[in-house]
Amino acid sequence: MNKVKQNKTKVYLIGAGPGDPELLTKKAERILSEADTVIYDSLVSRDIIRKIKKAVKIPAGRRKQRHSVSQQRVNELILENVMKGRVVARLKGGDPLIFGRAAEEMDFLEKHGISYEIVPGISAAQAAAACMKIPLTERGMSSSVIFCTGHPMNSVYIPPKNFKGTVVFYMAATVINEISKMFLKKGWPAGTPLAVASGVGTKPQKTYRLNLGTAAKRIKPFFSPATVIIGSVVNRQPRSAKKKESYDKYRIIPIKMGGVGNH
Repeated sequence: MNKVKQNKTKVYLIGAGPGDPELLTKKAERILSEADTVIYDSLVSRDIIRKIKKAVKIPAGRRKQRHSVSQQRVNELILENVMKGRVVARLKGGDPLIFGRAAEEMDFLEKHGISYEIVPGISAAQAAAACMKIPLTERGMSSSVIFCTGHPMNSVYIPPKNFKGTVVFYMAATVINEISKMFLKKGWPAGTPLAVASGVGTKPQKTYRLNLGTAAKRIKPFFSPATVIIGSVVNRQPRSAKKKESYDKYRIIPIKMGGVGNH
C-alpha cells in the first residue's frame, strides 16, 4: 500500500493515566487540546474525555464481555483521519507501552509511513500502589517487580514460590480467584498478602487487602477494572505507625480512600 505523504499530520499514542484528569501529563493535556481527532479506549475516564473540547471524539474500546472495536478497525480509523490531514491522538488508559497494544499500532503506522510519537502515562500498577500506599519495591523486602496480564488464563505467569519480589496483575477483576488458586498450587503460602484496587482514579474507587487463601475462595468478581498486587510489600506498614493494621484471613477488608488517581 502507498505510504502517506509527509505533511503536518501526526499520530500521538498517549497514555491517559489511571483516570484522574490531574494525573495527565502536561504534554498529554496540550496535545489533546490541539488534536483534530481523539480515538480513545474504554478505560479512559469520562472526566478526561469531557476535558477534550476541540477534537472529534471517537470511542474505540476493547472490554471483556462488552461490545469491542477490533484492532483492525482502530487502525482503519487512524488511517482514515490521517488521510484527511488531521492530527490524531490515540488515547489509551494507563501507559500505552504496558498492555496497551501500542506495538501493533506502531507497526501499522510505520508500515504506512505515518509519523508518530509516544506520550507515556501513569500505569495502573503505579496508581494502585500509590493509592494504597504500597511500595512496589522495598529494600530487604522486594527488589523486583513483575507486570502480568490476567487474560487469557493460559498466558498468566506464576513466579516460583521462592520469588522475593512483587507481582502485579492487570485486567484481573473476574479472575482473581483463579489466579490465586494457581499461586497456591505452585506452593505459595495461603497467607501471602494480596491487594486489589478497583477503578483507581475514578468514582467509585475501591481498595481491598486480603491474602491468597481468601482470594482463592472468592467467587464474586471485583469491580472492573481491577489491579492486583501480590507480595510481602502489601503488608508493609510505615515505621511511624503506632499500631500495625490487622488482616482477618477470613474477611475482605475494604479501605476507604480519597480520590487519588486507574491500563
